[in-house]
Amino acid sequence: MFSRSKVVAGLTAAALLLTACSSDSGTTDPTTTAAAGDDSYTIGINQLVQHPALDAATEGFKEALAEAGVEVSYDEQNANGEQATALTIAQQFAGKNLDLVLAVATPAAQATAQNITDIPVLFTAVTDPVSAELVDSEEAPGGNVT
Repeated sequence: MFSRSKVVAGLTAAALLLTACSSDSGTTDPTTTAAAGDDSYTIGINQLVQHPALDAATEGFKEALAEAGVEVSYDEQNANGEQATALTIAQQFAGKNLDLVLAVATPAAQATAQNITDIPVLFTAVTDPVSAELVDSEEAPGGNVT
């Protein structure tokens, strides 16, 4: 059985993904949107370290998308607790054709936000995104990071 917080986190992530990937900003960029008629997405996951709480956040996200019927392929990377590795992962993701990046934990989110500005970045397991300089405010995040 899934915990309530895991299900809520996953559903929130799925809603944000669907909103981010389906919004129309007036331009189309083949590196940030799925091809017309192609309902599958590629998501990079930059997770700082393997830990039960972080693993649950990642799994909840993936399960919510699966339950919503969203076809996704994942490029899952784990930094093994090393901030430098999280930065390297973010830099590698910046050069790939991803539709979204999920950053799990504050250092992974910071590295991802600093290196990816042209596709949606969704973070989780971040206690204070404003102090971490990931968003302008909780009410109006600004930019591509949510």
